[in-house]
Parts: sequence; structure tokens; C-alpha cells
Amino acid sequence: MVKRTLSSIFLLLILSCSIYFGKAFGFSALILILALLASYEACQIEKKCGLAPRFWVVGSLVAIIFVEKILQASGLNYNLSAILSVPLFCVLSPVILFGFFAVAALKSPYGDYPIKTLVPEFLTIMALGYMLSYFTDIAFFDLKIAVWAILVIKFSDIGGYLFGSWFGINKIAPSISPKKSYEGLLGGMFLSCAGGMAIAHYLLKESFKGTPVWIIGALCAFIAVVALLSDLVESALKRKAGVKDSGSTLPGIGGALDLADSLILTTPVMAFVLLYIPIK
Repeated sequence: MVKRTLSSIFLLLILSCSIYFGKAFGFSALILILALLASYEACQIEKKCGLAPRFWVVGSLVAIIFVEKILQASGLNYNLSAILSVPLFCVLSPVILFGFFAVAALKSPYGDYPIKTLVPEFLTIMALGYMLSYFTDIAFFDLKIAVWAILVIKFSDIGGYLFGSWFGINKIAPSISPKKSYEGLLGGMFLSCAGGMAIAHYLLKESFKGTPVWIIGALCAFIAVVALLSDLVESALKRKAGVKDSGSTLPGIGGALDLADSLILTTPVMAFVLLYIPIK
């Protein structure tokens, strides 16, 4: 518990410094670093499952996706497109991604290469590249809300961990993650709602101006459920590989993938609600 607390404080300091010195660009760069580290660990776990993804492919395409997102969300994309007279950076990452895999599949279309190498690479890029890159959209929309989204998701993790440890009896998916319980889920929903509503109401009134508190609470509760599902996906992969943690980068927490797992499915959901359902 002490190691977990110290690691959490360390991460908060890094996040604070990134935001203070780099604003939305610094926040996006930090998420990119997390995505790259998590991608590396995911590739290592997939290899233990008998697959053969290449990190240099995954990492390169994840970086390209983030760069394209940053250019688009920051408005630099339009300036570059005007200079080049074509909307190049609007279609850069999808064209490179699908073009690469289409051509690569021709290397051995009827062997194990597509299933063992290309499919896990593509899924890893989609999960840790496209999914996490939505945080860039949120950050350039409102950096304070991006930090709030991170906290809401992590509140659900902390609540699930604490309430599951104290009261967990009824297991959700014992064959995948023996410690996950319905009591932990309720605890995660409670802490996510309480923390999310309190921060939004008392500290971020300008960002959430006009949004009823109960809507914010409902969003936090839903995010807690999605975060659990996202966590279970990673747990299933680790169970298949026979490993407890994705890595040892963060004492008490595990690896970068363990830190990012609950963000994978929640980030696009949060981005959709915040960007397409006006709250400002």
C-alpha cells in the first residue's frame, strides 16, 4: 500500500509538471509516453501468449496517431494543410495504418503471419493508440476537464480496490480476475461519483457551467462501470500469458499497461460525451 501511494504521488507530480510547463501539449505528450510504454508491455505479454507482434511497428504507428491528433486538435493541422494546399494531416494516420497492414498481409496471406503478427499489432494500436489519443481532443477542448477525467477514472480504480479489499465477497469474473467483486464495483462507482461531482461543483464551475450535478454523477458512475470492463480485458490477457503485472515500472501499481488499462475504453466514451454533448 505504501509503494502504491508513493507511486501515485510520483505520477501526480509528473502530471502536474507536464501541465504547468507544457499545457495541453505537455499533457498529450505524457499520454503518448504512457501509450508507448503500455504498447511495449502489451507486445511482451502477447509474445508469451504465442503471438509475434513487433513493437517497432506498434510504437511507430501509435506515435503517428498521436502526432496527427495533436496537430488536428491544436489547430496546427489547418495551418499546415493551407501551406501544403491539401488536407494531408487529416488523413495521415488512417491511410498509413490501413495501408501498412494491407500491404504487409500480402507477405504471407495464407500462413500464420497475419493472425500471429498483424492482428495483435492492429488491435494493440487501436487500443493504445486510437483509444488513448482521444485524451488529446479532451485536453485541447479544456485541459482542466482532461485532468478531471483522469481523476474520475482513477477514483473508480481506487474505490474498487479499497471496497473490494474490505467487503468483496461476490466475484464478478473469478476465472479472469479473482479479486474483482460487485462490492468493489459499487465502491468504485461511489468514489468516482463523489470525487467527480465534488471537483466539478467546487473547483471547475466555469468548465461545467450549466451542467446539472446529477448528470455529472451519472457520467462518473457509468465511467466506473466501463473502467471495470476495460480492466477485465487486460486481466484476461495477463491471465492467458500467466503474468500478474504487465511490468514493474511503477512499484505497487505494476507496469504502464496496468496504469492505462482502465483508460482504454473509458477515454473514447468520455471524449464522446464531453465533445459531442455540449456541457459548456
